[in-house]
Amino acid sequence: MNPVIKLLFYKTYEDRLSKLRIISIAWFVILFIMMLMAGTPFLAALFSALAATVPLFSIGLILRILIFDDKQKEAKPAETNKTEAKTDNTEAKPAETNKTEAKTDNTEVKPAEADKKEEVKTIDDMYSAEDSQNAYMEKDNVGTRQDSLEKANAYWLGTRLQMTEKPPFSLYVFKSATDAENALLELPFIHKAKDTGNLICEKVLEFGYYKVEADNYEAIITGFDYTLDDFNKAEESFKKHNGVLKNNLEPTDNANKTASVGGDKNNVKFRETITENQFTYECYDGKTKADAMAFLKDKEVNKGLYYVCVYTPEGNFGRDINGIYEM
Repeated sequence: MNPVIKLLFYKTYEDRLSKLRIISIAWFVILFIMMLMAGTPFLAALFSALAATVPLFSIGLILRILIFDDKQKEAKPAETNKTEAKTDNTEAKPAETNKTEAKTDNTEVKPAEADKKEEVKTIDDMYSAEDSQNAYMEKDNVGTRQDSLEKANAYWLGTRLQMTEKPPFSLYVFKSATDAENALLELPFIHKAKDTGNLICEKVLEFGYYKVEADNYEAIITGFDYTLDDFNKAEESFKKHNGVLKNNLEPTDNANKTASVGGDKNNVKFRETITENQFTYECYDGKTKADAMAFLKDKEVNKGLYYVCVYTPEGNFGRDINGIYEM
């Protein structure tokens, strides 16, 4: 854009032209008064003074462009580039170029800040091999979460009442959800899933915590895989995190019934699908409990009243929308 047009019309140059305007106005007033005193008619004096002032103003503009502005650019090139970048907003390519140069200059002036940003990016985007190996995901859950009072009531008043053999359990009361969660996470078989943030369990257990009322939470662990060692660790952790015993049933021995890890899901074969009213059951046959666990971990159930069941000589196991359980 023509720099003369900039000087004439852009508000950002008004402060630069203030002195030139004052000189031009003073010159115009002096000429106008002198012509009136010499007997020149009013309109003739007015136009004559204007005719003599406009060339002076134009010459002053040209001198400022050729002399003053050039010197200012040499003295402060960074500041001039910044002003031109802001002013030439309508010219896409020059503005983009200046912006890039400004970013480059900023990087050179503040290398420490650039290094800091690079470091943050590295921390957020990269994980060590050990962290990746130790990360647990939702699919690793083989337990059934009790994360609401409704689920807890369904277990105590429905599932457990129908069992001929009652599994051991620990049931504690906490004043906060944080204490209850921390108590569970201290156990070696309970973790927090990296992808969902939910608690997961590596054993076929009913587990979790839920709100009963204000400042009243209950945490539970129960199931036939709940060994005496698990029980002792849970009792210690619950008390450590300010839990108060509500009830428990200690396991009679420390022997786990059967292994639940190291199975082969390919040993599980489809039997049939049964639909009864609104309930749907996918039925499979497996060789071992470990095979059933490996198979059920890979099965996803995303709707209610849908059940995947695996029947083995070592017991029967199922999965619904809440998780894996022993039937």
